[in-house]
Amino acid sequence: MAERSSGAGAARAVLQRCVRATLQIDRGMVIYVCFFKGATDDILPKMVSTLLNLRLCESDSGKMVSVLELPGSLLVVPQATLGGKAKGRAMQYHNNIGKEDGLRLYSAFVSLCEKELTAATAAAGNVAEVTVKHGTPSSVVRGHRTVKARTVVQQCRQAKVRIRTSLDGAEAQWVEIQEGVVDYVCFYRGATEGITRKMADRLMTTKLFRKDTRECVSVLDLPGSVLLVPRDSLLGEPGPERKVQYRGRCQPELGALLFSSLASPCRELMLGSASCTDGGMKVEQGVYGQRQEMVLSSVELLTLLLEF
Repeated sequence: MAERSSGAGAARAVLQRCVRATLQIDRGMVIYVCFFKGATDDILPKMVSTLLNLRLCESDSGKMVSVLELPGSLLVVPQATLGGKAKGRAMQYHNNIGKEDGLRLYSAFVSLCEKELTAATAAAGNVAEVTVKHGTPSSVVRGHRTVKARTVVQQCRQAKVRIRTSLDGAEAQWVEIQEGVVDYVCFYRGATEGITRKMADRLMTTKLFRKDTRECVSVLDLPGSVLLVPRDSLLGEPGPERKVQYRGRCQPELGALLFSSLASPCRELMLGSASCTDGGMKVEQGVYGQRQEMVLSSVELLTLLLEF
């Protein structure tokens, strides 16, 4: 789920449910967070309250509950890349918040999260260990407009997604990539096949990530593999009664068609790259309309939100 806070685009957060995440927490929620130029302390209480009270987690009984009600842990990850805007083949970061302000807001955000979790578990009388872990603070930028498709891109060292559950003694089936990127994809109502070619070109050729030399390169130049994962929850927005609303989702049949249409030009572009073919790189994909169980590991977790 991608969440934009109240105010004039002052902050952005991406939430993921998890069974385990390292820097290490167990069951709970991962929050990738960034602050934009103009952000102030005023946005933090509502931002924390919204994120921690949304019913995004599934309890043992199958009921959708908040991370406070689960109860679960939080892993807070600062992501300067979340607000990046693609222009041509480069990413632009023109509206970064100042380093000192970013550090102060990030620290205050983490402190409020810790306070809310402590208060919730104390009020419930729950003795489960609840923790907030966080990474190193950083500053980020913003950019938003009406979209037909949204992707969250994460660099990975290894990633896999289950495409078939275990059945009648047969093992579960997974597709897996090594070094490369995971692209989480969703389509809005009004999206057509014409947009998938543009998406493929942007995802495959934009200089999104850094090599060991710190030079920014595309996944084709890395070279790396690509794992496409359908993720309709990226449309989610906070609604009444702490529920998540998914407005504007395209029809499931069309979504499946668009997802398949995206994979084809991605594969074409990869086959046209000598470094990718020589390195045995590939494009894999999850199954549209199926619950996505996946595993991802990364040395340097870089996350981007791209809209089309």
